[in-house]
Order: sequence, then C-alpha cells, then structure tokens
Amino acid sequence: MKSAAVTGATGFIGRWVVAELLRHGINVYALVRSVEKAERIFHSKDGLHIVAYDFETDHLKELIPEPVDVVYHFAWSGVSGEKAGDAEVQILNIRHTLKLVEQLGALGVQRFIGAGSLHEMECLEEMKAEEAAVNRGIMYKSAKLAAHYMAKVEVCRQGIQFYWPVITNAFGIGENSPRLINTTVRKLIRGENPKFTAGTQLYDFIYITDLAKAFWMIGEKVLTAETIF
Repeated sequence: MKSAAVTGATGFIGRWVVAELLRHGINVYALVRSVEKAERIFHSKDGLHIVAYDFETDHLKELIPEPVDVVYHFAWSGVSGEKAGDAEVQILNIRHTLKLVEQLGALGVQRFIGAGSLHEMECLEEMKAEEAAVNRGIMYKSAKLAAHYMAKVEVCRQGIQFYWPVITNAFGIGENSPRLINTTVRKLIRGENPKFTAGTQLYDFIYITDLAKAFWMIGEKVLTAETIF
C-alpha cells in the first residue's frame, strides 16, 4: 500500500489510523468535513493531504489527483446518544457509505476497509427475542448491518477487495465515550468508587494504537482478488 484515503479522519479511530499510516510512509488523503479542525489535530505532516469532502456533492476523482490503493471508511454520525436512535440520521449514514463505495472504481482503489461494530452482532441476537424491540439504539445497529451488506455488494461488483473488520471497544487518548474503561478511569480520577455489572456481556477491549496497527495491517495484507470478506 502506497496511498490511502480515510473518511472520518478527525474522529477517535480515524485520527489514530491516519497517524499509523503516516508512520509507515503511506501517502494519506484525510477526507473531512472541517479542514480547520483537521489542521488543528494533525498540524503539518509529510505525506498528509487534508481534503474537504461532502458525501452528498463531492466526487473523489475530482478531489484526489492520483490513484489510491486503499480506502478506509470511519465516518459515521450518531454512534451514541439520541442520534443513535434517529432513523433519518442512520439512513443518511447508509446513503453516504453507498455514495462513497460507488466511486471507488474510478479512483483505482484495490481494497475497501469499513468499520464494523460488535453492535451488529448484538442486533442480530436482540431481534431474535420475542420481546418487542424498544431499544432506540437498534436503529444504529441496524444501519450498520445494512451499510455492511449493501456496501459489500457494490464493492464486490467492482472487483474490489472488501473488508469489514469488527471493532469491539476501543479505548485510549482522545476517547470521549461513556463506555466502561473511559468511565471507570474518570471516576477513579475523581476519587469515586466505580460500580460494575456481573460482566456477562461478550465484550472485549482494545487499545487505540493496537487497533490502528490492525487496520494498517489489513490494508497491507497481500491477498488474491478472489479473497473477499
């Protein structure tokens, strides 16, 4: 991999993946909504190109002047809070994902790497239950599933390698989520006694630099064109 484009490059995961790619000498196009925010985060780094990108109106071919080997897709609105249960927000995420993957062939992309979520598997299990589905977060989980499978169809149709690695719970510098480790550390700093459940969830945790390295390795992995995940 000599070059890569990364959507959601200023997000918690995206910024660490960008840093890891640059560390390996890869030419990176950071596709962002706010160039000003990206410049504050990354400053000036060799091999980094910050590109303002609007999923609705922009075309990658017009923004990136050279073929790109790999596209990483991390941009996603409403992963928690009220927006996680907002159907319109989640449908827009699906549409943006599909608009992105439709443009890959014109850019000479060889490999597409999405950001899968453990919530997809949770959704499949939750929807089997006889109880009514009242958890608003299922909107986000369902949208991730839809984006996963619909994007796979379009990417594979173009003969591009498709990857959708499942992210469990990433933690580390820059995380703002209310997830277990982040919340526990904050409580300990404040001198509070954290309380925990029985720990029956099938969760695992990964430090953000390890996650970034994993995404770099997936981008570098040499496989045949027939190897699609």
